[in-house]
Amino acid sequence: MSDLNDTIDRLLDNWELHNKLAEQTRQADTERERLVRTAFEQGADYSRLTISTGLTRTTLWRMRKRFDSEPVEAGWDIASDRETRVNTPSEFVEDTIRELLRERFDSLADDSDDGDVAVEWWDDPHLNAAQRALRDDVARLALRAQTTKSDTVVDPALGVRMTRSGKVD
Repeated sequence: MSDLNDTIDRLLDNWELHNKLAEQTRQADTERERLVRTAFEQGADYSRLTISTGLTRTTLWRMRKRFDSEPVEAGWDIASDRETRVNTPSEFVEDTIRELLRERFDSLADDSDDGDVAVEWWDDPHLNAAQRALRDDVARLALRAQTTKSDTVVDPALGVRMTRSGKVD
């Protein structure tokens, strides 16, 4: 029985070693992909990368194709009728459009005497129909910017034009 326990202990040790090596391999593969991407961006050719990585040309081609199809997280240049904001990160597009259209939002407020006027975009119970429509249009435009592959998004009704930072029409 002692031999069996020793064998089980050695199997468990081997399993731990296997898991540790598998994690190191994943990390090495991730680092290699990062370096291959960087090399392509710096102008490396397939022959040189084939020699330096030991990967086949087909594997490198597939990696490059995947790199090229991944979305680029470029910022947006957002222009309204009055102002332009440059290099806005994607996660702040909606907030930036709201800032640019703040005067329009405020002008749509009802002039009620009871002081029950929406002062913020998210103040839903106090928004009137026009303010809700503007809020929803801004949200739709921000969503279009997040999901489009185009470098330009225009909404004539809002008077907003967005171009990926660094791109020129």
